[in-house]
Amino acid sequence: MIKLKNVSFKYGFGKKKEDNLSDISLHIKAGECVVITGESGCGKTTLTRVLNGLCPNYFEGLISGTYILNGELVFSSGEGKTIDIDSDYEKSLDDIGLLAGNVFQDPRSQFFSINTTDEIVLAMENRNFTREFQVGGASLEKNYRDNRKQFVQIELLAVRKEYQGKGFMRPLVETAFETAKKAKLPVIVSTDAKLKKDKYEHIGMKHVNTRMLGEKSFMYDLVREA
Repeated sequence: MIKLKNVSFKYGFGKKKEDNLSDISLHIKAGECVVITGESGCGKTTLTRVLNGLCPNYFEGLISGTYILNGELVFSSGEGKTIDIDSDYEKSLDDIGLLAGNVFQDPRSQFFSINTTDEIVLAMENRNFTREFQVGGASLEKNYRDNRKQFVQIELLAVRKEYQGKGFMRPLVETAFETAKKAKLPVIVSTDAKLKKDKYEHIGMKHVNTRMLGEKSFMYDLVREA
Protein backbone atom coordinates (compact mmCIF):
# COMPACT_ATOMS: atom_id res chain seq x y z
CA MET A 1 0.00 0.00 0.00
CA ILE A 2 2.74 2.49 1.03
CA LYS A 3 6.37 2.19 0.00
CA LEU A 4 9.15 4.67 0.65
CA LYS A 5 12.71 4.11 -0.52
CA ASN A 6 15.57 6.34 0.59
CA VAL A 7 13.29 9.36 1.07
CA SER A 8 14.81 12.53 2.52
CA PHE A 9 13.19 15.90 3.11
CA LYS A 10 14.40 19.29 4.32
CA TYR A 11 12.09 22.25 4.97
CA GLY A 12 12.81 25.40 3.00
CA PHE A 13 15.60 26.06 0.56
CA GLY A 14 18.16 27.64 2.89
CA LYS A 15 21.64 26.63 3.98
CA LYS A 16 20.53 24.21 6.70
CA LYS A 17 22.67 21.09 6.34
CA GLU A 18 20.61 18.56 8.29
CA ASP A 19 17.56 16.89 6.73
CA ASN A 20 14.32 16.76 8.70
CA LEU A 21 13.94 13.25 7.28
CA SER A 22 17.02 11.34 6.17
CA ASP A 23 17.09 8.24 3.97
CA ILE A 24 13.74 6.78 5.15
CA SER A 25 12.64 3.43 3.72
CA LEU A 26 9.47 1.58 4.76
CA HIS A 27 6.78 -0.73 3.44
CA ILE A 28 3.27 -0.69 4.93
CA LYS A 29 0.92 -3.34 3.56
CA ALA A 30 -2.83 -2.97 3.16
CA GLY A 31 -4.63 -3.68 6.43
CA GLU A 32 -1.58 -3.16 8.63
CA CYS A 33 -1.62 -0.81 11.62
CA VAL A 34 1.84 0.70 12.09
CA VAL A 35 2.81 2.90 15.04
CA ILE A 36 5.57 5.45 14.54
CA THR A 37 7.02 6.72 17.80
CA GLY A 38 9.81 9.07 18.76
CA GLU A 39 10.70 12.17 20.73
CA SER A 40 9.35 15.58 19.83
CA GLY A 41 10.96 16.97 16.70
CA CYS A 42 12.23 13.64 15.37
CA GLY A 43 10.18 13.87 12.14
CA LYS A 44 6.93 11.98 12.79
CA THR A 45 4.71 14.78 11.53
CA THR A 46 7.01 15.49 8.59
CA LEU A 47 6.80 11.82 7.56
CA THR A 48 2.98 11.95 7.52
CA ARG A 49 3.15 15.16 5.49
CA VAL A 50 5.29 13.39 2.90
CA LEU A 51 2.81 10.50 2.78
CA ASN A 52 -0.21 12.78 2.23
CA GLY A 53 1.64 15.03 -0.23
CA LEU A 54 1.70 18.19 1.89
CA CYS A 55 5.51 18.06 1.81
CA PRO A 56 6.62 19.61 -0.48
CA ASN A 57 3.39 20.66 -2.25
CA TYR A 58 2.24 22.84 0.68
CA PHE A 59 5.20 22.89 3.08
CA GLU A 60 8.02 23.85 0.73
CA GLY A 61 11.35 22.08 0.84
CA LEU A 62 13.74 19.69 -0.86
CA ILE A 63 12.68 16.06 -1.23
CA SER A 64 14.34 13.03 -2.80
CA GLY A 65 13.85 9.28 -3.03
CA THR A 66 10.94 7.15 -4.22
CA TYR A 67 7.33 7.04 -3.03
CA ILE A 68 4.81 4.42 -4.23
CA LEU A 69 1.18 4.63 -3.05
CA ASN A 70 -1.31 1.85 -3.74
CA GLY A 71 0.99 0.41 -6.39
CA GLU A 72 1.37 3.69 -8.31
CA LEU A 73 4.40 5.96 -8.43
CA VAL A 74 4.03 9.32 -6.70
CA PHE A 75 7.60 10.53 -7.21
CA SER A 76 11.08 9.19 -7.79
CA SER A 77 14.44 10.91 -8.08
CA GLY A 78 17.81 9.71 -9.18
CA GLU A 79 20.58 9.20 -6.65
CA GLY A 80 21.74 12.51 -5.24
CA LYS A 81 18.93 14.45 -6.95
CA THR A 82 15.91 16.26 -5.55
CA ILE A 83 12.35 16.26 -6.87
CA ASP A 84 10.98 19.07 -9.00
CA ILE A 85 7.31 19.15 -8.00
CA ASP A 86 6.35 20.76 -11.31
CA SER A 87 7.82 18.01 -13.48
CA ASP A 88 8.78 14.98 -11.35
CA TYR A 89 5.59 14.55 -9.31
CA GLU A 90 3.46 11.85 -10.93
CA LYS A 91 0.38 12.37 -8.74
CA SER A 92 -1.49 15.55 -7.90
CA LEU A 93 -2.22 16.50 -4.30
CA ASP A 94 -5.89 15.76 -5.01
CA ASP A 95 -5.08 12.22 -6.21
CA ILE A 96 -2.94 11.53 -3.15
CA GLY A 97 -5.65 12.91 -0.87
CA LEU A 98 -8.12 10.24 -2.01
CA LEU A 99 -5.82 7.53 -0.60
CA ALA A 100 -3.73 9.16 2.14
CA GLY A 101 -4.80 11.61 4.81
CA ASN A 102 -4.47 12.62 8.43
CA VAL A 103 -6.85 12.37 11.35
CA PHE A 104 -6.22 15.05 13.97
CA GLN A 105 -5.52 14.28 17.61
CA ASP A 106 -8.96 15.75 18.28
CA PRO A 107 -11.10 14.07 15.57
CA ARG A 108 -14.21 15.99 16.61
CA SER A 109 -12.65 19.23 15.39
CA GLN A 110 -12.13 17.63 11.99
CA PHE A 111 -15.31 15.62 11.41
CA PHE A 112 -18.01 17.68 13.10
CA SER A 113 -19.00 21.17 11.93
CA ILE A 114 -21.30 23.70 13.52
CA ASN A 115 -23.20 24.46 10.30
CA THR A 116 -24.51 22.32 7.45
CA THR A 117 -22.52 24.13 4.75
CA ASP A 118 -19.15 23.24 6.28
CA GLU A 119 -20.39 19.71 6.97
CA ILE A 120 -21.25 19.14 3.30
CA VAL A 121 -18.34 21.03 1.77
CA LEU A 122 -15.68 19.12 3.78
CA ALA A 123 -16.23 15.89 1.86
CA MET A 124 -16.57 17.75 -1.45
CA GLU A 125 -13.28 19.57 -0.94
CA ASN A 126 -11.47 16.37 0.08
CA ARG A 127 -12.57 14.82 -3.21
CA ASN A 128 -11.84 17.96 -5.21
CA PHE A 129 -15.47 18.61 -6.12
CA THR A 130 -15.09 22.28 -5.22
CA ARG A 131 -14.58 23.68 -8.72
CA GLU A 132 -17.44 21.66 -10.15
CA PHE A 133 -19.99 22.76 -7.56
CA GLN A 134 -18.78 26.22 -6.61
CA VAL A 135 -19.48 27.85 -9.96
CA GLY A 136 -18.61 31.25 -8.49
CA GLY A 137 -14.91 30.33 -8.58
CA ALA A 138 -12.18 29.59 -6.08
CA SER A 139 -12.19 31.03 -2.57
CA LEU A 140 -10.12 34.04 -1.55
CA GLU A 141 -7.99 31.78 0.64
CA LYS A 142 -7.15 29.51 -2.30
CA ASN A 143 -6.36 32.47 -4.57
CA TYR A 144 -4.04 34.01 -1.98
CA ARG A 145 -2.31 30.70 -1.28
CA ASP A 146 -1.93 29.87 -4.98
CA ASN A 147 -0.26 33.25 -5.48
CA ARG A 148 1.84 32.80 -2.33
CA LYS A 149 0.41 35.94 -0.74
CA GLN A 150 0.32 36.33 3.03
CA PHE A 151 -2.92 37.27 4.75
CA VAL A 152 -4.83 37.21 8.03
CA GLN A 153 -7.94 35.04 7.92
CA ILE A 154 -10.95 35.28 10.19
CA GLU A 155 -12.17 31.73 10.69
CA LEU A 156 -15.78 30.82 11.39
CA LEU A 157 -16.90 32.39 14.64
CA ALA A 158 -19.28 30.35 16.78
CA VAL A 159 -21.18 32.16 19.53
CA ARG A 160 -23.58 30.41 21.88
CA LYS A 161 -27.19 31.43 21.35
CA GLU A 162 -27.52 33.29 24.65
CA TYR A 163 -24.54 35.51 23.73
CA GLN A 164 -25.53 36.23 20.13
CA GLY A 165 -26.29 39.83 19.20
CA LYS A 166 -24.40 41.22 22.20
CA GLY A 167 -21.27 42.44 20.44
CA PHE A 168 -18.85 39.62 21.26
CA MET A 169 -17.82 39.18 17.62
CA ARG A 170 -16.67 42.78 17.10
CA PRO A 171 -13.63 42.69 19.48
CA LEU A 172 -12.39 39.46 17.87
CA VAL A 173 -12.63 40.97 14.40
CA GLU A 174 -10.93 44.17 15.54
CA THR A 175 -8.06 42.08 16.94
CA ALA A 176 -7.63 40.53 13.48
CA PHE A 177 -7.71 44.02 11.93
CA GLU A 178 -5.04 45.29 14.33
CA THR A 179 -2.81 42.26 13.76
CA ALA A 180 -3.08 42.66 10.00
CA LYS A 181 -2.43 46.40 10.18
CA LYS A 182 0.85 45.90 12.08
CA ALA A 183 1.98 43.30 9.54
CA LYS A 184 0.60 45.28 6.56
CA LEU A 185 -1.47 42.32 5.42
CA PRO A 186 -5.04 42.01 4.09
CA VAL A 187 -7.79 40.42 6.20
CA ILE A 188 -10.09 37.88 4.54
CA VAL A 189 -13.24 36.12 5.65
CA SER A 190 -15.86 33.88 4.06
CA THR A 191 -19.37 33.37 5.39
CA ASP A 192 -22.48 31.56 4.23
CA ALA A 193 -24.81 33.98 6.05
CA LYS A 194 -25.90 37.16 4.26
CA LEU A 195 -26.59 38.87 7.59
CA LYS A 196 -22.98 38.28 8.67
CA LYS A 197 -21.79 39.45 5.27
CA ASP A 198 -23.67 42.72 5.78
CA LYS A 199 -22.17 43.12 9.27
CA TYR A 200 -18.63 42.59 7.96
CA GLU A 201 -19.27 45.25 5.31
CA HIS A 202 -20.56 47.60 8.00
CA ILE A 203 -17.24 47.40 9.89
CA GLY A 204 -15.11 48.10 6.85
CA MET A 205 -14.71 44.90 4.84
CA LYS A 206 -15.38 44.78 1.10
CA HIS A 207 -17.57 42.09 -0.47
CA VAL A 208 -15.56 40.90 -3.48
CA ASN A 209 -17.19 37.64 -4.58
CA THR A 210 -20.21 35.38 -4.14
CA ARG A 211 -19.78 31.66 -4.74
CA MET A 212 -22.64 29.27 -5.31
CA LEU A 213 -22.60 26.12 -3.17
CA GLY A 214 -25.92 24.89 -4.45
CA GLU A 215 -29.23 26.10 -5.83
CA LYS A 216 -30.02 28.21 -2.76
CA SER A 217 -26.71 28.23 -0.87
CA PHE A 218 -24.01 30.87 -1.23
CA MET A 219 -20.61 31.71 0.21
CA TYR A 220 -19.66 35.38 0.50
CA ASP A 221 -15.98 36.38 0.30
CA LEU A 222 -14.86 39.64 1.89
CA VAL A 223 -11.53 41.40 2.24
CA ARG A 224 -10.06 44.37 4.08
CA GLU A 225 -6.97 45.47 2.22
CA ALA A 226 -3.77 46.41 4.00
